[in-house]
Amino acid sequence: MAYKVFGQGKPIVVIHGLYGMSDNWLPFAKRMQNRYKVYLVDVRNHGLSSHSETHTYEDICSDISLFLKNHNIEKAILMGHSMGGKAAMLFALQNPGKILSLIIVDIAPVNYQSKMYDKRIYNHSDIIKAMLKLEVDKIKNRTEAEVLLNRSVGDIRTTRFLLKNLIKTEEGYKWRLNLKTLQSSLINIVSGFDSKNLEPATLFPVLILKGSNSGFVTFEGEDAIRRYFPLAKIVTIEGAGHWLHAEKPDDFFEAVNAFLKNNLINHI
Repeated sequence: MAYKVFGQGKPIVVIHGLYGMSDNWLPFAKRMQNRYKVYLVDVRNHGLSSHSETHTYEDICSDISLFLKNHNIEKAILMGHSMGGKAAMLFALQNPGKILSLIIVDIAPVNYQSKMYDKRIYNHSDIIKAMLKLEVDKIKNRTEAEVLLNRSVGDIRTTRFLLKNLIKTEEGYKWRLNLKTLQSSLINIVSGFDSKNLEPATLFPVLILKGSNSGFVTFEGEDAIRRYFPLAKIVTIEGAGHWLHAEKPDDFFEAVNAFLKNNLINHI
C-alpha cells in the first residue's frame, strides 16, 4: 500500500473510501500530527497503490495486516471512511488484538443494494460507466474533462471529486483508478463483507461518525453497527453529508480528538 505519514505518537491508520486516495485526508493528518503518527494509505486499485485483478474486503484486510507488519505497528487506531470503513470494521472484527480504537466515518455494515437506500446516491455502477466512457486520451485539459464527465454524473461536486483521480502523463491523461476491476467488484463493495462466524467486538472503543445530511447510516445501519460493536458511540455531525471530514472539518476534528482523549488512555 502506498502511503504518506505525518507526526509522532500513537499510530492512526486512515483508509479512504471508493474513488478516494490518501490526499483526501491531508488536512486531517496535519491537524492530528502534533499528538499522533498518522498514516494515510492508498487502498489497492486507488491512488499510487498497485492495481490488482481483485478488490474484496478480505483483500483490503490482508493489505492492512501486511502494512501493520511492515511498519512494526502492533496496535493501531484504525479509521475508515465509506468503503474504507467497511474494511476497517471487518479487520477489527477479525483482529481485535491489533486495534487500539476504531473510528468509522459514515458507513454501516449493511448491504447498500437494499431497496431501503436511495439509488440516486448509491448507483456507483453509473459513475464508473461514466468514467470509462470518458475518452481521457483525447482530453485537451481538465476543464474539458470536467464538462464532459459532469454531463453523465450530473453533480459538479462529485465530478470534481472523481477528477482528482485524473492525472496527466507524457502520453496524455489517464485514470489512476483501476476502473475495470472496481467495476467487476462493485457488487461486493456495495454489499459488504461476510460476517459469518464473527464475534461482536468489545475490547476497544468505537466511534461512528455520521453526517446529518448523508443517509448512509440509517436506523437499520445503527442496529447493524450495534450487533457487531455493542459499545459503539454514534455521533452525528450536523450539516454534513457523506464527506463530513471535508464538509465540516472543524467539527470532525473535534469529535475525533475528544473521543481519543477520553477513551484511548484506558486501552493502551
